[in-house]
Amino acid sequence: MATWAISEGAEKQCPQCGSIYVVKHHQVPVKDDDSADCEVCGIELERWKSTRYPVYTLKERGQWPKHNDMP
Repeated sequence: MATWAISEGAEKQCPQCGSIYVVKHHQVPVKDDDSADCEVCGIELERWKSTRYPVYTLKERGQWPKHNDMP
């Protein structure tokens, strides 16, 4: 019998723009092959090919494009 589950959320920060996401992992009976991209800057946050996949929810928007403090 297949099991569907959702794990508790953890936080992950985008390495490019600093946006913060709450990440919950879903467990489903079939493999999913996909990726998640940052909503702010578009960088790939994670790629998977598994029955367990992440769902990213934006919590705090980072700064993009980053501004150089030099004149």
